[in-house]
This record gives sequence, C-alpha cells and structure tokens, in this order.
Amino acid sequence: MDIMYVSRSPKGDLEREVASFNRYLIEMGERPISITRAGTLRELLEPSDVVALLSSFDPSMRHLIGESELKAMKPNAVLVNASRGPVVDERAHVRHLQMRPEFRAGLDVYEDEPRLAEGLRSCSNAVLMPHIGSATHWSREAMSVLAARNLIGTLQGWPRWNSSTYLPLLADDAPQATPSIINLPQ
Repeated sequence: MDIMYVSRSPKGDLEREVASFNRYLIEMGERPISITRAGTLRELLEPSDVVALLSSFDPSMRHLIGESELKAMKPNAVLVNASRGPVVDERAHVRHLQMRPEFRAGLDVYEDEPRLAEGLRSCSNAVLMPHIGSATHWSREAMSVLAARNLIGTLQGWPRWNSSTYLPLLADDAPQATPSIINLPQ
C-alpha cells in the first residue's frame, strides 16, 4: 500500500527505507509504493483507507482525532490507534462508530485506561486489544535488558541516563548509566 504521513519534520530514514524496498519490488516485477508527507492532518485523513496513529503523546496531541477529523475520513476507513489513548476523543469515536457501521477501528490504547468509553465495547466495527502493542519479541527483550540494567546500575551507583533515546543502553558496550527515570536518590 502507498504511505502518507504527517510529521513536524520529514522522516528521511523512513523515506530511504521505502526507496530501498522499492528497488526490491521493481526487481520482483511489482509496482513500487509511494511515500508522501502530507502538509496537514486533514490532507492525510481525507484520502486514506487506513489511518494508523503511531505518535508519541504530549498535551498538544490530546484529541488530535475528534469529531471533525472523524467526519473528514472516508465512510469506510479504518482507524488504528496504537499510540496513546488520549490522542483520540473516545466519546466522539464511539458516536462515529455507532452512526457509521462501515467505519472500522482497531484499538490497542484507550483514553481512560483501563476504562472504556461507554458504548465502545458494544461497537461490532471495533476490534479492542488489551494494550499489547509493545508485545513484540524485540520490545520485550529490550524491556528485559533495561530492567536488568536498572538493577545493575542502581547497585553500582551509576548515574541516571539523561537522554531521550535509550538505544545506546541496549548495546553490548552500553554506557555505565541507569536507564530508569524512577531511580532512587543516590
């Protein structure tokens, strides 16, 4: 499928991955896929068959998808939320699902976890998952490594890791730092 995304900045790594994959598709006699950065959220929502929400969350993202955004989508579109629950106005989403049975949703996160908005559970056009989007082999292995590094780092008196990326802590030559933001005072 072709890809369209919205982001504050271009996703060069993603675009290069698609270009690389396209070389393979062409070799195999298949149609290459396109990747386009939409200028606005509405530009992404209106033509899309499937909208996957994979964003991080900060207060500016609350109810990014509300009543007007849902109405802008195709009547038979699919909305997948695997980011954070409050990104979608869940009450507006329930009303939209109830009024438009051809519209579908796949949800792994909820606005007020563990509670669901009234009526969501009875929407037959929504697939509800118990917040297991992180249940990949890689992410579970990484969580185990980080938990072990927290234990070792705390016992060794290592300083807290003060970076927004944790990937260096997963390397064989990881720095002597404790990954968790919930460290005990030294």
